[in-house]
Amino acid sequence: MRSFISRIFGVIAAVKFPKFIQNFINRKYVEFFKIDMSEFDSPQSYASLNALFTRRLLRPREIAVDERAFISPSDGVIFESGCCADLRAFSVKGCEYSLSELLGRTFTASESGGAAKNLYDEAVATNRSGEVGTGCAKDAGAGMKFCAVQAKIISSGATYAASGVRAEIYSDESSVSRETSAEDAQDGENTSSVNLSYANIYLSPRDYHHYHAPCDLSVLQALYIPADLYSVAKKFLLKIPNLYAKNERVILKCKMRNGGILWMVFVGALNVGKMRFDFDTRIQTNACANREGALYEYENLSFKKGDYLGNFELGSTIVLVAQSEFLKFSVPSETTVKFSQKIGELGKF
Repeated sequence: MRSFISRIFGVIAAVKFPKFIQNFINRKYVEFFKIDMSEFDSPQSYASLNALFTRRLLRPREIAVDERAFISPSDGVIFESGCCADLRAFSVKGCEYSLSELLGRTFTASESGGAAKNLYDEAVATNRSGEVGTGCAKDAGAGMKFCAVQAKIISSGATYAASGVRAEIYSDESSVSRETSAEDAQDGENTSSVNLSYANIYLSPRDYHHYHAPCDLSVLQALYIPADLYSVAKKFLLKIPNLYAKNERVILKCKMRNGGILWMVFVGALNVGKMRFDFDTRIQTNACANREGALYEYENLSFKKGDYLGNFELGSTIVLVAQSEFLKFSVPSETTVKFSQKIGELGKF
């Protein structure tokens, strides 16, 4: 039902009302949410509420040139950040969620060892037993469809070479995939050795809704998990255990220039069923015709720090997870951040 409500809301938000009505709607929306429009066009310049939601910056923000500076991928509030050694993280103070369940099939036992080669090399990870894995394709369950394609992905004037893009499409049994991943991450491994840094960035309806690369990175995989669409506001995080892992989401598994793995988790929410990624328009979230999960794998899909990735429609949450030896977050909980602002430090160059 929440998915249906979110689709209906999206349809209404996309309606272009007569100019005088639309101006009134836009003005009241800006007033109600106390939006600072100093970096954007005036409210009356947007033809629909959705256009106002997804407004773009008039001028680019300055990006930190320090190669160790890890920047916020979006505007928002960092509800919680920290480190964990047991695959449990805090969404807000006192409320936990499972990282292995959140990350689904993109997190495997291979990440326990934390070994990875440098950017642009083949992504290889080893576990404590010395076993080698090259991602999570080996974890694919029976009955999954598989297709291989060649593609060039074009976004905002930039061309990203994505030779050998692969996609695994599976039926809406995403819970099986998540359970398999959680078992793989824990079976035969001492998960207390898995040291991960995390940060949860909440985007409210007032925020800039586009997201960008927080550092130089190479996208290895994109996993779409169709699920529920609970609100991700703080009062719901306090009420619903493990909420992030229950909501629809897209997980980008990336490799940073220092060799560490970074997961960027884009969490859908009530009225925010749509998440868009310019580098791959096949990723369709909360779509009536397609409620199947999908795993896409990429080669040579690289972004510089600050490069544009995509956008939410309305507000939501981005969860950032990385191996602690490669990234430490430097901002405390309840900090308001802006895209391009330094929020962490990369290590092990």
